[in-house]
Amino acid sequence: MTARRLVAAAAALLLVAGCASGDDDTATDGDTTSDGDTTTVVDTAADDSPDDTSAVTTPADTDSTAATTEPASPATTAPTATTQPIATTVPPEPFYGDFEVVIAQHTPESGGGLRPRLIWDAVDGADHYAVYLYAPSGEAYWAWRGRETEVFVGGATQLADGSPGPSVSDGMSWAVVAYDADLLPVAASPMRSITP
Repeated sequence: MTARRLVAAAAALLLVAGCASGDDDTATDGDTTSDGDTTTVVDTAADDSPDDTSAVTTPADTDSTAATTEPASPATTAPTATTQPIATTVPPEPFYGDFEVVIAQHTPESGGGLRPRLIWDAVDGADHYAVYLYAPSGEAYWAWRGRETEVFVGGATQLADGSPGPSVSDGMSWAVVAYDADLLPVAASPMRSITP
């Protein structure tokens, strides 16, 4: 076999291998530039990102049947999802699990001032109640325990707005848990938003 036939056979083999890859490497899917001596084809069909761009450079004066340049390799990485879950801040439940009794809360979600009175229904079998107030970040901010079914934020008596102590701000939430005499939870309220 002569050298010319060897080059033509190698070019034909590369052409068949490139066509069998399933990718469309035509210049219509990418950008073509020429400076007279060489022609560069940039394949942008697979993805517009710079990481997946392939380039093939061939001499401009050569016969296309005798080209010895290898075709661009197909992208081997699968596209990945770019969507990220949206983070939401949800205060945790004071106790997880289902209770047969759900404690009803009667304090309005807003309008009660910096230290509103938290009010809820009594529960049969409850010895005492615990109130949990959560910061906007979901962390526990203030807690109270007693036998009454209402309490002002900050303690048993309402504190003046200018005095130091716990107070409500936008984005807070609260919940009540009822306990029996053995300190076992018997009922709980849902988390409820509260603002001044």
